[in-house]
Amino acid sequence: MRILLVDSDPIVIETLVQLILARTNHDVIAALTPSAAREVLKNRKISPFDCIMMDVAYAEHDDYTLLQDIRRREAYAKTPIMVLTGKSGKAHIDAAFAAGATDYMTKPFEVNALLGRLAVLTADMAAPKAQTAQDAPAFDAPVALGAQLRIFDAQNFIELRALENYAKQLSRSTLYGSSAYAFAIRDIATLHAQLSAFDFHSVVNDVADAIGAEMQGCQTLLSYAGDGIFVGIAEKNWRPQTERVMNCVNTHLGKADLCDGDGRSLDVRVSAGQAVRLAWKSGHSVLDALAQAQNSADQARIAFGQLRREFWFMDRSA
Repeated sequence: MRILLVDSDPIVIETLVQLILARTNHDVIAALTPSAAREVLKNRKISPFDCIMMDVAYAEHDDYTLLQDIRRREAYAKTPIMVLTGKSGKAHIDAAFAAGATDYMTKPFEVNALLGRLAVLTADMAAPKAQTAQDAPAFDAPVALGAQLRIFDAQNFIELRALENYAKQLSRSTLYGSSAYAFAIRDIATLHAQLSAFDFHSVVNDVADAIGAEMQGCQTLLSYAGDGIFVGIAEKNWRPQTERVMNCVNTHLGKADLCDGDGRSLDVRVSAGQAVRLAWKSGHSVLDALAQAQNSADQARIAFGQLRREFWFMDRSA
């Protein structure tokens, strides 16, 4: 694996390079400034990199400009990026993940903890390719129903593993009053079976755009978890009224007049699960809450389908 390390402190650079080289088989290239990092990224003889570790504190530079710039490069749209910084405040954590960080770790760090987190990030790149957001950037590539598709330009959306890492960064007190919530596309298996890969990608992104638009103004982060399910974490200043948001999203989708590639109209709607309070949770218990929110949305769409079938059965038998 090739790692780009960006930090303004030469001592940190030297320590990390020696540590990574001594304990792993990764190649490391270092840059002391954002401009130096950009030059390395442009140099095709040096790049591409499989993972990036970077600080976000530069006196002459807006904290997250370099991170955002890296994410805008197609070659690095899904590359794991670990922010390694002395900034531990929640506002900095929020901003880093919103800008595209995959993981976040504060200095001073414990060596084994850092190497463990790095191993998780690089294992995703080294493992045999499962179908995830990294594997299916092309809209016309065949895609599994459970694939975590890439979401383009929707408000507040980040990759699922980044959302999970974000949740694990937050303390119990920070999560007090926050909630996990989820929405599920109805009849997703039918849509997946009937639509081309391009049209299926488009529908998922259209729904993400509708959800993001309805959540605009709320402090929240969302991800697409696969199987037509969108999951998010809402901050304590906004308690998610999921039924109201569901109705607004469905109205938005109805007005969008979605069609497949042959011009056939698509009736795309979502169901909302129950919000799960995150008060005093942390670590794996937060991940359990995210899973619980996803399951609630899945059960809501199953219940809607059953209700609809019963309605038509009663109508015919009357």
